[in-house]
Amino acid sequence: MNVQEGFIFSLREKRPRGIKMSEKKIFQVPGYLVGFKTMANHWRINVDVQETVPGAHIENLVKMKDKLGYFTFSLNVLEPEVLLDLPPLTKIEKADKTPSQRLRGVFYVMWQQNSEGYETADEHYKVKMEQLINYYKDKLSD
Repeated sequence: MNVQEGFIFSLREKRPRGIKMSEKKIFQVPGYLVGFKTMANHWRINVDVQETVPGAHIENLVKMKDKLGYFTFSLNVLEPEVLLDLPPLTKIEKADKTPSQRLRGVFYVMWQQNSEGYETADEHYKVKMEQLINYYKDKLSD
């Protein structure tokens, strides 16, 4: 891939105090920024990388799943001195799930533990939500 045509990105895991820079899990792989989408409390960024990404980079990325990290995008390969001189970032907290996401998660675990004859979790969710809605509707005064 021509580096001028794609993006290079680095995932920097937050470094605890006392850890040397060489021990940080920083890596670069060539890739294309192919899309992004706004979500309720965050952005979803899609990056396509080449199949020739070294296994060690894939392993590092898998270990970082669901951890807070920092992405740096550049149209050129980032030299170490550039990475050392990046501006400071403010810490962001992972957004809590919305109440509806939490309830959906509870219904999913209920379905896993006892499907009650429902073939899909989605079918189970819809029926349980309807039951819950009707329960509270019945408590409303006319």
